[in-house]
Amino acid sequence: MFSLAALHERYYQFFYRLCNLKNYQCLIPLDFNKPWWQLLAKQKMRLAIVIIPQALKKIADTLSAFIIGLILSSQRVDWLIYYVLCWFAIVILVYISDFNFALVGISTQSIQYYAHQYLLKIDPIFHATRSTGQILAKIERANTAYREILDIGIHDLMFTFIGMATAVVALWPYSTALAILSFCLLSSLAIIAVLAFIFNNNAFIAPYIQAEDSVRSTGVENLSQINLIRSTFAGNEANRTLRQKTTHAIYVERATWGAFYLLNAIMRILYFCIFLILALYIFALIKKGIMSSLLGTTLLITFIRGTYDITKVGRRVYWCISATEKIDDLFKFLSTFGKQTFPVLGQAEHRFELPLTKENNLTISAQNLRFAYNTTAHIFNDHSLLLTVNHTQKNKLYGIIGPSGIGKTTLLSILGGQLKPQEGTVTLNGINVYSIDDYARRTLISMQNQTASTLRGTVRENLIFGLPTDKTLYTDEELINVLQRVGLWKTLSEKKGLDTFIGEGGLTLSGGQRQRFNFASLYLRAQYYKPMLILMDEPTSSLDDVSERAVSDMIDELAPHSVIFVIAHRLNTIKNAHALLDISMSKETKKLRFYPPEILIKKSAYYRAIIEGDISLES
Repeated sequence: MFSLAALHERYYQFFYRLCNLKNYQCLIPLDFNKPWWQLLAKQKMRLAIVIIPQALKKIADTLSAFIIGLILSSQRVDWLIYYVLCWFAIVILVYISDFNFALVGISTQSIQYYAHQYLLKIDPIFHATRSTGQILAKIERANTAYREILDIGIHDLMFTFIGMATAVVALWPYSTALAILSFCLLSSLAIIAVLAFIFNNNAFIAPYIQAEDSVRSTGVENLSQINLIRSTFAGNEANRTLRQKTTHAIYVERATWGAFYLLNAIMRILYFCIFLILALYIFALIKKGIMSSLLGTTLLITFIRGTYDITKVGRRVYWCISATEKIDDLFKFLSTFGKQTFPVLGQAEHRFELPLTKENNLTISAQNLRFAYNTTAHIFNDHSLLLTVNHTQKNKLYGIIGPSGIGKTTLLSILGGQLKPQEGTVTLNGINVYSIDDYARRTLISMQNQTASTLRGTVRENLIFGLPTDKTLYTDEELINVLQRVGLWKTLSEKKGLDTFIGEGGLTLSGGQRQRFNFASLYLRAQYYKPMLILMDEPTSSLDDVSERAVSDMIDELAPHSVIFVIAHRLNTIKNAHALLDISMSKETKKLRFYPPEILIKKSAYYRAIIEGDISLES
């Protein structure tokens, strides 16, 4: 039975296969510390294939009236046939040109991909103060601007000058003075237009980019913080801010277009003044009998066809300069965004083999750490941590305590390869965690952050995120079992089970559910990779007593195989810990040490106050 949808699919598949027969380079590598036009330079051969046929078409199109006039006046039918055959050839060449132009245009995907890849590799600390909306606005604007440069710079601007040159050359054999006069007038108009539009661009481009960035930043921020806005009943304030910034952006854009189109109108008026001068000159030649009316008419039509686009030169130069500045804005922004101080992305997924045997002890070493978020907020200043754990030790659970803001989370981020210290080294059995990529790092370390979050996708996709994607590592039954243990499966089974959709950031889950979900994912990764070190930042802070006991039992299952550092929100979570580290003692000594609870209570006033009930870990 005929199906239009099936026909659409076959049509799509045919051209998909046809246009991907060759192994075209899909993405063109970019270095954001180099000029943006490197992207064009890497495609110079393809650009030549684009330009040459289009130039021939523009020349033929400009001279069409002139050639047809010659054919009609000579009454040569064979010339007419040759003329049509030439156009057939030009149409085929232009098809090849257009397809290659599309391929050049597709390279805008390279800007988007490599910009996101670049940001993915930058150290997380540099992302903390940046607006996601601003970043997205700059990337999207650069993508659009690159296409504008291709469309305007190649398809429009370049061929405008080719048409102008063709028209002037066509006038030359019949009147040298007319050709020189037209060249001088058109060149003057082009120079005036370019200077006027450059001035206009310099006046408006910076306010335009700033206003657009402001609107995008506010819009994305409102969406990402929708729960906060609704829970504080601040919807009116958020909407008012967005409205004010949008209104300002409209004012800026309105003024930009007002000035732009006024200049455009002036250029058209000047062009028709030039046309009037040349038309009067040709009229005088016809009256003197130097030129026939047919030839004069043909030359004027040729002149208009070849040169009218000169009225658009100014605005096209304006758009090209504006587009260039938008791309430069992205490149400058990325080149100063931050630094990548340690490897992140690997060349190919592989299983990193630890230089360990079952007889090896496990040694975590952080020597001479210096770390500060800014010049006044020093968290660690030449502090060191050394812990050696015997492989036969059954309980490898270690607790980390300390007042809020003392550096517990920062320490875990440094040990986990998230924040590189300004000075110092972090090694696990001699392996520098900042000298290996993420493929290797995740086989050394598994980590659960303090803030529980999820990706936009299904329960299954979120659970196995961070695991190899080339094979099924866990069956549905195994995934369901883990969810049951953390107390999530009953709720999910009433929906779509493992196919239940989870919103970006975990907005469809409660805080406790997100935390249990993140722990379930950590548990699966730890079971698969069997890492040397597992880091958990307050894994039970939002859990009820039943869920806390379940998570604690699962932590105890992992403790015989991996060293586990847990920042505890409750004492129950670390009640079985082999030893404890009180980071508040870092003010007294540069050596961060884990002590058995019975020894720590003698050395730490903070821990003693917790045991005696004077303060709580929660406070």
